[in-house]
Amino acid sequence: MLRHTFSNLAQRLRGLPPITPGELSSGLLTQLIGKDNPLIIEIGANDGTHTAWFKKLFPRSTIHCFEPDPRATARFVIKTAGLGGVHLHQHVISDRMGEIDFYPSAQQVGGEDTNSWDCSGSIRRPTLHLEVHPHIQFGDPVKVRTFTLDEWCHQETISKIDFIWMDVQGAELDVFAGASETLRRVNFLYTEYSV
Repeated sequence: MLRHTFSNLAQRLRGLPPITPGELSSGLLTQLIGKDNPLIIEIGANDGTHTAWFKKLFPRSTIHCFEPDPRATARFVIKTAGLGGVHLHQHVISDRMGEIDFYPSAQQVGGEDTNSWDCSGSIRRPTLHLEVHPHIQFGDPVKVRTFTLDEWCHQETISKIDFIWMDVQGAELDVFAGASETLRRVNFLYTEYSV
């Protein structure tokens, strides 16, 4: 089922310029989406930095943002205050409904743990991340609420998504596994992929 969905997506993308990491510019994104009122789903919104960027590019957009880490969501609320059409959902999107373990991240500075780094939390137990970024530490997992994207879109009666921005620190396949129906109705998806 997913193979068929990705094949259809690949057919729609033929003829568009390739996008490599770090190259999703404002100009390219506005060209691809082609309207100022898209429906955007941001999975792994952290503190709302990208949310504010999307609202600047697409002033009449509706953006649904998913972020479970309360440290990040506290900043999100401040950063997106006054931006209409932004909806924060303090849970994760994965391959199941219910609850799931979330591994919050922290940064080790000079041998001392700080709670200042919340950009690497994931529902996946960190592995390679620890080798590449040894200064990032992970605490004990906490239980967070989770939905599949298919079920959430069904509950919200969302039938078409213009753009998905996803940064879920190694849980990309979990999101895809719970989104086989929804992915058929997505125009564009941009994701970081990590393990």
